[in-house]
Amino acid sequence: MKINTSKTAFQSFSLVQKTIHPRLKYEGEALSQSNEFKYLGVTFYNKLNWKNHVNKVASRVSKRINVLKRLAGSKWGCARSTLNLTYHKYILPVITYSCQPLIAAQQHTLQVLECAQNQALRLILVQ
Repeated sequence: MKINTSKTAFQSFSLVQKTIHPRLKYEGEALSQSNEFKYLGVTFYNKLNWKNHVNKVASRVSKRINVLKRLAGSKWGCARSTLNLTYHKYILPVITYSCQPLIAAQQHTLQVLECAQNQALRLILVQ
């Protein structure tokens, strides 16, 4: 397998304030360092916080909540069971995908997701 060093990057994780800049080389070519990396839909940041990942998930959820708003409608609207099913099949999987590492996230970071989830649940309960 031939490795393309122009597309290859590395990331170092640390909690120290000063950024670490190791110089890594592969076959004589320097590799670039990345502060943020996305792997299987999970965004890893080099300072080990989950703020960027949570914000990206929240933006995806808010787009899906717009669909739920349209289904709820003001003059007409789907039944509560349809809205509930839409929430469970269309919105909740985005929130819960790779939620295990978020246990280590700070509470104020997770509030963005909680607000989005509460907004979706309010739409269902108002009907």
